[in-house]
Amino acid sequence: MNHARRFTLMPGPKPLPVLGNSWRFAIGQKPWSTRSLDVTLWNLRAMAGAGGAAKVAKLFGHPDLVFPFCAEETAKIYRREDSLPHRAVAPCLKHYKQELRKDFFGDEPGLIGVHGPRWSKFRSKVSKSLIAPEAARAAVPSLDHVAEDFVRR
Repeated sequence: MNHARRFTLMPGPKPLPVLGNSWRFAIGQKPWSTRSLDVTLWNLRAMAGAGGAAKVAKLFGHPDLVFPFCAEETAKIYRREDSLPHRAVAPCLKHYKQELRKDFFGDEPGLIGVHGPRWSKFRSKVSKSLIAPEAARAAVPSLDHVAEDFVRR
């Protein structure tokens, strides 16, 4: 923890009084556009500099967001989580899983966009399969097929 920075000192776009940072995304002007999240994330990464993380604070209806851009630090964060982590849910993913593709997902919560006991129960069912190297090797041909198809298109 000797390299930890205070949240108030973490780099990121400076929120305006009352408006916070929501206005940046509301007007959708690059580099703060939800339609160009790649550009937004590259900009945040540049702001993060050597510290390896940036924040977007004061968003209406959302908690402050911290974006770590260092794989080692991200691994440390995940290792420190408790048994029931809480992560932000993307509304589009929730809509896709619970409404558009309910026929496919049914009542299975999955691992993304779900919290608490439902997440833990599902995670315990699939964790051995997820960490086994054989599982990764078995998925390579299917993933390669999808990647090749994407490249062709």
